[in-house]
Amino acid sequence: MSTGTATATSAASTTTLSPITSTTIVVTTTSTMSTSTATATSSASTTALSPTTSTTIVTTTTGTMSTSSAAETSSASTNTLSVVTSTAILMTTTDTMSTSTAGLPPYLDIQPGTIVGVWNTFAGDNNTLAIAGTTGAGTYFTDQTPANLIDHSLGTRYSSRGSPGFGNNSLAGLNTGFYATVAQCQPTLEGFRLGNSYPYSDREPLTVTVEGTNCDDLVNCVNWSLLYNGSTGLYIQMNNLAYGDYQSIFNTISYKSYRFLITSKRSISVFVSYGEIQLFGYSTQTSTSQNETSSNTSLVIQSGSVEALWNTFAGGMSYIATENSSGAGTYYIGQGPTNLFDNKTTSKYTSRGNSSSGSNAIAGLNTGFHVTIARCQPTLSQFRFATGDTGAERDPIMITVEGTNCLTLINCTSWTLLYNDTSGLENVLDRSTYGSYKSIPSPQSFASYRFLVTSKRNATNSIFVSYSEVELYGY
Repeated sequence: MSTGTATATSAASTTTLSPITSTTIVVTTTSTMSTSTATATSSASTTALSPTTSTTIVTTTTGTMSTSSAAETSSASTNTLSVVTSTAILMTTTDTMSTSTAGLPPYLDIQPGTIVGVWNTFAGDNNTLAIAGTTGAGTYFTDQTPANLIDHSLGTRYSSRGSPGFGNNSLAGLNTGFYATVAQCQPTLEGFRLGNSYPYSDREPLTVTVEGTNCDDLVNCVNWSLLYNGSTGLYIQMNNLAYGDYQSIFNTISYKSYRFLITSKRSISVFVSYGEIQLFGYSTQTSTSQNETSSNTSLVIQSGSVEALWNTFAGGMSYIATENSSGAGTYYIGQGPTNLFDNKTTSKYTSRGNSSSGSNAIAGLNTGFHVTIARCQPTLSQFRFATGDTGAERDPIMITVEGTNCLTLINCTSWTLLYNDTSGLENVLDRSTYGSYKSIPSPQSFASYRFLVTSKRNATNSIFVSYSEVELYGY
């Protein structure tokens, strides 16, 4: 059986039913089911239904389901349904659905921290923000938040109550949804997929509106452009965790943020629930990923943006270090912070910090650098350090990493702490050698980042803190 609008041919007889008021059709098949709109050919009979007022279809299948857009051939019956005014469809299946994204547009990453739940919200209007809560209208379940939609796990879900606030009913979860901002520059959304809510299939959304905007203030934004009004791709009820069908959006306009609002659901339920959201499209810096994970790529540093720091602490102002052969607040001549991004582990950045000379406990501490990324809306998610070519005692061991969107970094005090842990060099004694990759626990999008050294390998016997490379990764 096909859920598409395919044509069907048969070597057997064809039966046409005239218009009727109400029809109940029970179809039992063991054939392969496809969600494509391709042509299906059958060796059995073909049945065509003319326009009806109301049709109820009950289908039980035990075959294999594919999300492919290719043509499917079945040895069982094929049915074409046309122009149904009102249709109630109950489909039960034990099939497995493919999660492959082969042939789809590239994946668009959602900026962490930008996905926000809404309720009592309609296409074209401003947003009413939902909140976490155990009960009540305008809430979503406490541990089933919108952030679960981008955690790359079908086993978690977003569950929103909407207007009724409690109990099983036909309105719970309708006109709820979320908005989010895409990490790539000038993104153009071309399609999406939703993860289902198995085993709570009664809560699954069936239809949705999708809008785009370039508003900076999304909470109060009313400039939403309607891009899509149709199926979520979850019209087939699955007996396992799976993605629904890919839904195409015919859109050529770039919007930096998008809003999804649920307009109908499968059945009476206490919530509307779904497991994941995947966005697909293109941009001026499209992700190379074509699966449910964000793609980490090397972040390019904006030319001239790297500055040496000393006497600087997390959350405070930056103090610029200078190049000199001696003295506090200096880095060694020819060993400035630009060496960290020259792709050479034979050069290095060597900073004295508050020490003017000699080996001591404070030399090189609270030094570091800040830098601006050469792309819009960058999100740092991972980094790694490399040791210098000499002096293991000078290796930085503990660091902080912060992000900011300040335009002027020197006087900026709006730094958000992202990381406070090891540099990845704690177990690396070899010279000119990369340490382990370190991940930012909760990545956020910032234009600029600051790295500060808070401890070194030898707490008492080094004249500098020194390291050769820093690699930044993100999206």
